[in-house]
Amino acid sequence: MELKRTNKFGKIRCACCGCYTITEIADICEVCYWEESIYQEEINTEDDDAPNYISFKEAKENYLKFGAIKLELKSKVREPNVDELPPSLG
Repeated sequence: MELKRTNKFGKIRCACCGCYTITEIADICEVCYWEESIYQEEINTEDDDAPNYISFKEAKENYLKFGAIKLELKSKVREPNVDELPPSLG
C-alpha cells in the first residue's frame, strides 16, 4: 500500500480523488465523499460492513465520471480548493 503523504498544511491525500482533504483516519473527503478506509483501499471489494458501501475501484471510477463516489452523493461534495489539488493538477 502507498504511504499517505501530506501537503504543507498537514492534510492527507484522499485515496479516491487524490485531493488533500483528509485530516485523520475515518474522515470523509469533502471533494468526493470517500470515507478513508485502509481496509477497503487494500481489499478493494464492496463490503456491507465497510464505511463506503461501494468498492474502492468503483468509487474511483464514479468520481472520474460524475465527481462523487456515488451519484446520489453528488450534492454533498464540492470542488477542490487550489491548495488541495494533487501535484499533477495543482
